[in-house]
Amino acid sequence: MTPDKDTTQIQNRLCSSALVAEEAGNLEHAASLYRQAIDCDRSNPTPYLFFGFCLQLLGKRDAATQTWSLGADLDPNFINAWRAGGADKLIRQRSKAADDAIRGHFTHLHAAFIEEFKAAYPARDGFRQVAQISGPVVHLQIDVEMVVGIPGGHGFIAPNSLQVGR
Repeated sequence: MTPDKDTTQIQNRLCSSALVAEEAGNLEHAASLYRQAIDCDRSNPTPYLFFGFCLQLLGKRDAATQTWSLGADLDPNFINAWRAGGADKLIRQRSKAADDAIRGHFTHLHAAFIEEFKAAYPARDGFRQVAQISGPVVHLQIDVEMVVGIPGGHGFIAPNSLQVGR
């Protein structure tokens, strides 16, 4: 559903006011305005990009990453806007921050998985060979938070938590 003209204008005014507040150093107020802009039209990913960046400036990295993930659900390409030559400078800056944060999140999850695997299988210093395929033989339980699509037909699961067992 496409938002009506009034909703779009209200959302644009809220985002503009939030950006002014952000540039003036009033980050809490800016965050509140970005949140209101999202509430006007939850289908537009742009306010998620700006709200996430503001949350990151406030030191709320997890909340920023979650916000950017919600925006990526709406448009998986928005976190890669920094790669586009024609994108606005603010969009490029904020999409780069979103991309870095989401990649960092997955790096952390990967490291946590490896530590859990090592704890579950302390005697193993390598993976068991099974039917000519070398790899771990584990039971992996994933609490899925979302599925992220990537341009080119690739996709991955954004796990909320991982649990390794025998």
